[in-house]
Amino acid sequence: TEPPLLTFLKHFVLPHSSDESPVLQRLKLLSSASKQYARFKVISNGQYLVYTEYDQARTNPTFDVAVADHSYKFDLYQLFPSRSVMVSETDDGCQLDNYSIARVINVNPQVFADVMTRTGKLAQAAYEGTTLVAYHTEDGWKLRTTSCLDASNSYYSSEKSHGDLFEEVCQRNFGKSSSDMFDELSVTYPDSYFVFVLVSRECQHICDHVEFADGTEVVLIHSRTNATHVEHDVKVQQLFKTSAESNVQEVLQTLAEEHQFADKFVQKQGFVLIDERGYLIRVLTGAYYYASTLIPTHNNAFETALHCYLLGTFHRFSAMQNMSQEVSKT
Repeated sequence: TEPPLLTFLKHFVLPHSSDESPVLQRLKLLSSASKQYARFKVISNGQYLVYTEYDQARTNPTFDVAVADHSYKFDLYQLFPSRSVMVSETDDGCQLDNYSIARVINVNPQVFADVMTRTGKLAQAAYEGTTLVAYHTEDGWKLRTTSCLDASNSYYSSEKSHGDLFEEVCQRNFGKSSSDMFDELSVTYPDSYFVFVLVSRECQHICDHVEFADGTEVVLIHSRTNATHVEHDVKVQQLFKTSAESNVQEVLQTLAEEHQFADKFVQKQGFVLIDERGYLIRVLTGAYYYASTLIPTHNNAFETALHCYLLGTFHRFSAMQNMSQEVSKT
């Protein structure tokens, strides 16, 4: 069946006529109705990068789109086949690319443990970082992030781009450029794409990443074929760093130990697991979750900051020290 997002962009009835293309009109309508939880960027004439802000919308992923006397309810989790996709206009409407970044759904520890038990799968450690997808086009290999088509134009807190940091890891670990590395991989694994998490102290947000001696590393998340999205064998995984795996007891024990703030930096983001639907679900440690609410755009930022200060643990997060000084004055 056709992905829900593709159906919306091709067939949803528009409220009025316009000189803009129907696809662009529907993207604007979608972004506005979802309070910009669904976003897009115009890459070129007739080509768009469409992505979602799941973390911001996790408390209420549904929204309504009103046309004339009718109101239609949509759900971000059902509407989007992944967190980030490329949309290209065609003669019969539009099409989605095949190298999409998997979306992540946050769940609570009990749900996570239930999925592990039901599927018999081991959980992987979740690394805080930037998701990168490498895919091949007529112009060679491309590297992009969730919201930027060219990783060399994507930055966080480092003066180096995410593309530059990725190249540094390839040169250090393989002694060659990323393009040469992927050219060699494509001989054995043709028509494929690769998804990584770039972990770097130069782009540190909450986690300290002390386990990476060189400061920057890439962790392989997916290695799949474009046509079927089937995962490749373990041989390709052995070429890259992959996440350590844990059973249900180890996951629950770690979550229990890190449920409250410890007198140290936050070491772990949590765990991830692919469920029966193929979605990447994630459970966050308590320490990471509470630290993440200190982001100024979060509604409960001041309340959480004050709570941490009263516990005497707030000042332990060096990145937040300036904010800590302001809280201490109140």
